[in-house]
Formats: sequence, C-alpha cells, structure tokens
Amino acid sequence: MNGLDLSAFLPPGALRVVHFGGDGTTRDRFLRIHPDCRYLQGGPGDDVNLWKAMEGPADCIVYEGEAAAALSAEVLAAHAAQLAPEGQVVVAMEHPGYIRRILALLEGRELPAPGGRFPSVVSSMAKAAGLFPDRIIPGFDSGDEEEKSRPATRQLLAAMEAWRKERGQDASSDPWACRYVMRFARKPFERLLLHAFLGEALVTCRVRLQEPGEFLATIPGVDYLAQTNADLSLAGRYPRKVFFFQRMRFLTVSNGLENIRRVCNRGYLAIGETDDNFTPWKKDHEASRYLEFRGMHALQVSTEALAELVRPFNPEVAVFRNELRELPPPREFIEGDAVTVFFGALNREQEWQDIMPAINEAIRDYGGRIRFRVLSDRAFYDALETEHKEFVGREDYYGGKYVPYEVYVNILRTADIALLPLHDTEFNRTKSDLKFIESAGHGAVVLDSPTVYRATVRDGRTGFLYHTPGEFAERLRFLVE
Repeated sequence: MNGLDLSAFLPPGALRVVHFGGDGTTRDRFLRIHPDCRYLQGGPGDDVNLWKAMEGPADCIVYEGEAAAALSAEVLAAHAAQLAPEGQVVVAMEHPGYIRRILALLEGRELPAPGGRFPSVVSSMAKAAGLFPDRIIPGFDSGDEEEKSRPATRQLLAAMEAWRKERGQDASSDPWACRYVMRFARKPFERLLLHAFLGEALVTCRVRLQEPGEFLATIPGVDYLAQTNADLSLAGRYPRKVFFFQRMRFLTVSNGLENIRRVCNRGYLAIGETDDNFTPWKKDHEASRYLEFRGMHALQVSTEALAELVRPFNPEVAVFRNELRELPPPREFIEGDAVTVFFGALNREQEWQDIMPAINEAIRDYGGRIRFRVLSDRAFYDALETEHKEFVGREDYYGGKYVPYEVYVNILRTADIALLPLHDTEFNRTKSDLKFIESAGHGAVVLDSPTVYRATVRDGRTGFLYHTPGEFAERLRFLVE
C-alpha cells in the first residue's frame, strides 16, 4: 500500500502520532495539516525506539501495509496502552478477499502474500485489546467497473455467496474492496450525525461545511453527511444529530415552519449556516419573518461583522473563520521578465472600476512584461487593454463564471500578484479574508483594499494595502518592478 495517503483519516488536532509501516506519504501530507505534530514513523520492529522518542501518550497510532499484516493481538494490546484517553488507532490494509486476487488464482497466476487481514479478524484483535470499533471504510479501484459487468464474474460472486450461506457464514467484507481503513477508539462513544443541507453546493460549501465535516468525521462516532435534497431517514440510527441549514431562504412563513418542524421532530439540533451578508435577499427573509435565523437553535457565521448582523434575530451565534484545510506545498518560483497578475472573484464588477485606468496605464508602460489571468469576471477581462491576457473558464461550465476548486488553485499558484479590491460598503464589510489566505498560501502577493483585509494583512510584510486609486497605481508598479 505504498503511497496511500491516510492523512484524511487521522485526527487533525493530533499532537503525537506513531506510524508503523508506509513510505512517508501520509506523514508528509499530515504535517501540512498540523505542522506542530510530533509524527514518528518506523517499521513493525521499531516500537521500543518510537515509544521512547514519543515522550508522552500517542493521540493516534497508525498501522499500514506490512505492519498491519504482521499485527498481533499482543502487540496491539501493548501499543493501545500507550494511547491518550481520547486516542485512536487507524489500520490500513489490503483485502485478502479482493475479487481480483480470486480471479488471478483461478487463472493460474502467482500472487504475492495477501499483505492484509479480513476486517473481522482485525476487529476481534482490537476488541481483545480493549479498543472500541468505530468504522470500516472500504477502498475501491475505479478500474474494476468493466469487470463488474461481466456475466461470468457475477455468476462467480453469486456462487460464492451461496457457498457462504450454506455454511452459515456471514460475508463480512466486500469482494470488490481492494483495501480497508479501520478506526478504533480508546474509550466508548455515542454516535453523532452531522447532517448538512447544502443551499449552495458549488462554491462556499467546501470551506464552510465539507472540509470541516471531513475533519469532524475523524472523531470516533461522528458521521458527516451533506445533501442537496435532505433525506432524514437516517435520523433514527443516531442518538445525537445536528442539522445544518446552509444559506437558506424559506420565502414564506409556512414553508419555513414546515422545514424546521420536519427536522426538529426527528430530534435534530437545527443550526443556520451563513457566510454572506443577507441584505440583497432582504425581501425573501422578510417574507419568511427571518425564520432562517430566528427559527434555529443557533447560527454559525464566518466573520464577527456578520455575527453582529444576525445577532438581533438570534443571540446564539458562533464565528468559525474561513481557513485553508492545509498548508499548500512549497512553491517554486521561476525567474523571468514577465509578471503574472491574477484576478478572480464573483460579483466584483463595481469594485475594480476605479482602478482599471491605473491597470491599463501600467499595461501601456510595461507591455508584455505584465500578463493577466482572469477567472469569473468577463467584464474585467474585456476591460484590460492588452493581448497578454487569458480568461480561465469554459462557457459550457456555468457560463465561465465558475471553475473546479483545483483549477482555481492551480491558476493561483502561477500568479505573482493577486488583486483583491473591495469598496467600503455594508455588504463588503461582512466578507471574510479567505481570498487573502488562499493567495498568500499559494505564493501570490496580494494588492488589496483595506476593507476586510486591514485586520489580517500586515502591510508591506504579508501583502500590500491601497487606500486610493493613486496609491494602487504606485504599489502595482512597485510590485511589478
């Protein structure tokens, strides 16, 4: 299982991790999530030295590949005693019952040792070691889709299932799973469902719900589910459950009460999630008597300014700032004559009008030395008086206004300067500084207005602020030079 990245399965707040097996891929990725973690890695026989170097109880123990295959009940019990009270064990192993292995045997091909255990065997060892099973996560190979459709393969699987039933054996593993990741906890837990209804599933849900939800799902007992059409049928399986209404507009009082009661009658705690000023949709909220805020047990927002805006409707407000999921990998800068300027944001047409003359004046002076990559805003792109420009986005993908997040990040990593203009308006003052964090994280120097960014950017050190179009022109030229 060399090269398997398990970082998404490890608790992001872990201060001490001991990893047996693997090639360092998970360690390197996890240290981008938690750079201060003491992460020690070795082979199955390195446990004594690793525990000495750990200098305290482990928050997480990981077994991968050969170390997982060689794991015994005695070793697991001894290691489990080194866990912190909230600690957990993650086991990543190949599946010896993977259908491809069976097919290879039938075809007379030699195979290496399975390199893994059946999940039921590992679960029994963990229970004997005093650990509590949390979840079993199968891993699949997308290349198996064609094999799944073959009639002969389906007949073989049906025969195997009949064979198990005849002998009273329960199929405890999926034959199409090529590997498994399993989690065990040091102490018992109750199951908790974090259930999100995505009112905006394209852009903001990633940083507001998806990534935090994935992190929270590393806590034993916690499951995260996001949907665009809320199915509450799972509610009965969980003693504790939270429902997130993201960017909701109920439009009418009756619709709002119906949706809130539907959730609360199933035993959910109802949380309203919003990360933008609601005044452009004020009429919709007035029509529902602000039940999107008033009807919730609590609200969560992205900035303190936004919290002040919604607090009159509901005093229970928590601020969770927008952040990067992990530190981006170090960026290599290529020396050259050209400077790349990036601009990419939605609904900013009114923000750049006063600085466009300065941009075009710089274009006339610098010519091909200054190049532009523009995302989302076609009007900004058209206003640039240069041939050295590129619009990123396809007309067949949301009319060019959106791109997948990975595309946005890759474009940002090619930029030397990122422009972040925001006028001082009530709407803009409630925005977060995520654009600065993303730009700086990926190596682009920001040139931005003080609105929102003055609280974060250290002017001249972590970015540059401008207060007037004239100051923008001076600082743009300074950065180009």
